[in-house]
Amino acid sequence: MLAKKVWLNSIISMRFFWMLFFIILGSYGMKSQTDDVYTGDPAAIDTTKRKKEKNRDWLDKVTYEGNLQLQLGTYTFIYFSPALGYRITDKLNVGVGVIYNYISINYGSQYGKISQSVFGGHSYARYFVREDLYLQVQYDKLRQPNVFSFIPESIRWVDYVLAGVGFRRPLGNKVALSGTLLYNLTPDPLSIYPTRLIVQFGFMGSF
Repeated sequence: MLAKKVWLNSIISMRFFWMLFFIILGSYGMKSQTDDVYTGDPAAIDTTKRKKEKNRDWLDKVTYEGNLQLQLGTYTFIYFSPALGYRITDKLNVGVGVIYNYISINYGSQYGKISQSVFGGHSYARYFVREDLYLQVQYDKLRQPNVFSFIPESIRWVDYVLAGVGFRRPLGNKVALSGTLLYNLTPDPLSIYPTRLIVQFGFMGSF
């Protein structure tokens, strides 16, 4: 009887031992998992950090901008051109964008009012001589009504090559106001610009 009792106690002790062992083992595993979650594996953290920095480096080189010209009255001229660019180097920036232009001329009761809407795209290359001074070359391709055609609602694509100089005034670390003086190297009878000398005002920035 005593032997049986000792045997039962041994079994209970062994079960208690193994139960305690697995509890401790499980606690250690949970602690390791918690440490990985909250403190993280140093190698994993370094890899993630490098990926984030690499993605951020690419994003820091992306630029955005918008140019606006506005004149209201008998002669109404509205020009808006947003664009996205990329800094190839600290001094060279290239980009593409879209253009919308609306022109309206009121000739009075005798001839009435004529208007047209123009859509298209443009690309540019900009070289910064200084932080606040840049040279710019721009190519526009615009879909315009051909007012000189005898065919009703005739459309023609018109090419523009513009070149000039610009200035910018920072408003902070990421945004600046800009003013650009461009000369139209490819004059056309359908040109949307009143003169070959073009002044544009806008903004430019980076992410």
